[in-house]
Amino acid sequence: MRINSARDDVAGVSISSRLQSEIRGMNQSIRNALDVIAFLDVIDTAYAAMEETMQGARELLIQAKSDTYSDADRKLMQAEYDGYMAEFDKIGKRTSYAGEYPLVGEDEVVGVTLNGDPYGRNMYSFQLGPGGSSNHAIVVPVYEMHVAILGHNTRLLDLSNPLTGSLDWWIENRIDWALQTLRISRSAYGSLSNAMDHVVSNLANQSMNLAVSQSKINGADFALETTNLAKQQIMVQAGTAMLAQANASKSSVLALLQA
Repeated sequence: MRINSARDDVAGVSISSRLQSEIRGMNQSIRNALDVIAFLDVIDTAYAAMEETMQGARELLIQAKSDTYSDADRKLMQAEYDGYMAEFDKIGKRTSYAGEYPLVGEDEVVGVTLNGDPYGRNMYSFQLGPGGSSNHAIVVPVYEMHVAILGHNTRLLDLSNPLTGSLDWWIENRIDWALQTLRISRSAYGSLSNAMDHVVSNLANQSMNLAVSQSKINGADFALETTNLAKQQIMVQAGTAMLAQANASKSSVLALLQA
């Protein structure tokens, strides 16, 4: 290490510390971006299952309008419709991520408080930059999805009576709204998840480049230090050779005197 204490390079210590903060902030942002991807995958999986239940419920609504079915047939359809609605509600209320329930409002699950808005969305913020600036944050809106959002009248539908009138029409419209919301949301989440891959790649490159810059400040110049080491070794070896030669000369003089 070229810098072992502040006195080794006063300015270098400050710059290195600032770079270290940015590097660690970006590395955490990479983990945050990966969390976004995992979060969106959970929502997408839940929305896909809910879309399937709504498609089934809508199909039954259309099927029950046909006069080719008996009352007994419609009672079976009613049981299936109720099952779809119950499963839709369970998925919404049981889908969780890290202790949060993104598909329900704050009044739906005891002890869970979410940041909701008037449009039935829960807003989740993720920091994707080295600092705390709002410019580096993204907000993911998640629509609430459960029977209460569709309207409690969806539970009152009686398929055994093909002439439900305005209630039948109203429920079909609410189901169509749910399907449209699920489709649009899943498309948006898929696009955002793909974008997060690029965010992760960009942050990783920035972190690596900053680490290289910091290394140039903190780290020793390997080539220079290697040259200095070789120079010192040569000087030591030369000194040793000179002492050996001097000792040899003294021995020769003494031999001549003894002769």
